[in-house]
Amino acid sequence: MFYRWGLFAYRHRRVVPLVVIAFIVALFALAGTQLGERMSQEGWDDPNSSSTPVSYTHLTLPTSDLV
Repeated sequence: MFYRWGLFAYRHRRVVPLVVIAFIVALFALAGTQLGERMSQEGWDDPNSSSTPVSYTHLTLPTSDLV
């Protein structure tokens, strides 16, 4: 079975990558553009964890007195 599959892929080696890329683009167009609406933290965010205050300090920019 794999021999025939490989033979087909070799015979159509220029078309197979184009079909795969077209399939990935179509899949992204159908489902990938709506991922932001479908995904959420779902309880993975723990505001009481020890890493939360550290992440907030990295998000703030330091102020400079050298003006």
